[in-house]
Amino acid sequence: MNPWFGRSIATHAPGESVLPDSKNDAGKHTPDTRGASQTSSPVHGIFISLAALLSGSAIMIIELTGARLLAPWFGNSLYTWTGLIGVVLISISCGYYLGGLLADKRPRPIVLAHILATSAALTCIIPLLYPSLEKVFADWDIIRGPVILSSLLFALPACCLATIIPFSIRLMSLRTADRKIGLSSGYIGMFGTLGSVAGTFATGFVLVPNLELRSIFLLTAAALGALALMGYALHSSASRSGRALGLILLFAWLLPSAGILLSNRPAVPGLLLDTYSFYHRIRVIEENADKDVQRTLYLDSTIEGAQYRDSDAFPLHYQNYWRLAEVFCPDLQSAAFLGGGAFSMPQALSRRFPAASVDVAEIDPEVIEVGRQFFKLDDYPRVNAVPQDARRFLRMGGKKYDFIFGDAYSGPLHIPAHMVTAEFFEVVKAQLKADGLYVMNIVSPIAGEHAGIFETIANTLSSVFPHTYIFQTDPDPSTLQNIILMASNEPRDIIRAITLNLTDTTLAKLLNTYVETESLTFARDDVLTDEANPIDYLVSKSLR
Repeated sequence: MNPWFGRSIATHAPGESVLPDSKNDAGKHTPDTRGASQTSSPVHGIFISLAALLSGSAIMIIELTGARLLAPWFGNSLYTWTGLIGVVLISISCGYYLGGLLADKRPRPIVLAHILATSAALTCIIPLLYPSLEKVFADWDIIRGPVILSSLLFALPACCLATIIPFSIRLMSLRTADRKIGLSSGYIGMFGTLGSVAGTFATGFVLVPNLELRSIFLLTAAALGALALMGYALHSSASRSGRALGLILLFAWLLPSAGILLSNRPAVPGLLLDTYSFYHRIRVIEENADKDVQRTLYLDSTIEGAQYRDSDAFPLHYQNYWRLAEVFCPDLQSAAFLGGGAFSMPQALSRRFPAASVDVAEIDPEVIEVGRQFFKLDDYPRVNAVPQDARRFLRMGGKKYDFIFGDAYSGPLHIPAHMVTAEFFEVVKAQLKADGLYVMNIVSPIAGEHAGIFETIANTLSSVFPHTYIFQTDPDPSTLQNIILMASNEPRDIIRAITLNLTDTTLAKLLNTYVETESLTFARDDVLTDEANPIDYLVSKSLR
């Protein structure tokens, strides 16, 4: 017979007192074991097991959903994950300790119901609180910001949920008169871990792609509250004070939930889309600009591209640099763009070279769908958008290109580490034709103490390609700006290109942003590799 779901075993010898105030021969208090008499039915064992399962699941749901909540403010960087995971682990450690203390003092099933109701209330507070904190923390740097905001939003819920595990172990152990403490620990630990696995998969594959963040928190709180109600129903014989506390905790859960459900988020002028994908928070905002209508794509908090409704001009200056292909690849037959954005550059290239095949590697399938719905992607049959990581796309594609444009970097907040290493640039070089051209866009100062991103990536690119060229979009070299790096196997005569294109005002302006490398003094000479890659540190230093 299962020792937990069967009949409970006596927890004390005949005549032994189990009152918390009784004393043994040495004058010490005996443990309070009255909880054992309150967990005699199999349903009580199921309740305790479900509490452990839901504890592990809720912690992972809060943590993974919390990462999506922080990303619009601080980016999806190593520092964001480090701050969030560190805060949650500290909270879990505190919860384990507090749960152990509570389990020794009052090992009662009704207390477990109280913990579940408190966890539900604290989880409800997250979506109620974080909109008001956005203005306060939006400008914090990407190292301190995630730590402090995670502490404010997630520390208490994670701590409260973690107390459930040691408390459940104690209750399970009491069901066997503490004769199977080790097995009770393993049993509850198993349920807690299975819950963590279920919460991880559910968040990544189901909840985040299909629900708003606040709905995920409310759904998690509802599950915790429902299990708390089960606990109260099982222990309806609890004292008057216990029932009163239960009612207070349930109201503390229900009231914020009702407030969130009834509240409306403030309307954003021109907002056409606001959704979450597996990778990003995606927003499309439409506004009047320059006698036209401009649509702008935001991924998390970063502008990733923009497009006019009627004009073929570019709202963002750096988008014009696709025209380097027009200058240096006049017979272009194939091109690839790494990162889709608003798909304006591949569309422009397709208009200029209508017979060319244009591939776009965009890791987020939802961004491709947004391109079809809001950014005219379906109007360009020669533009082939592929939902795949850019490095994997190049490595697996086996296709040679005349021109590759790297734009898979989320503004100044996040640079994918695997796409700025020497090994990555070797992959790019292998997929270029002998006279092909690689162009990439990064955001960094070009000089000064915060130019580490630019200097390190430029050094790395130069270690792979024999010829590299730099274009700066802002005259002030210390300003955070778009920097265009161009690389090739064959030399390019920039000065001659400027002379030949004087009549094309836009193109002449682009080429005149060329910077002679001899005029730059690099403070860093290191090269990024897959093994040694401090790009997140360089990003944080630049932003700070």
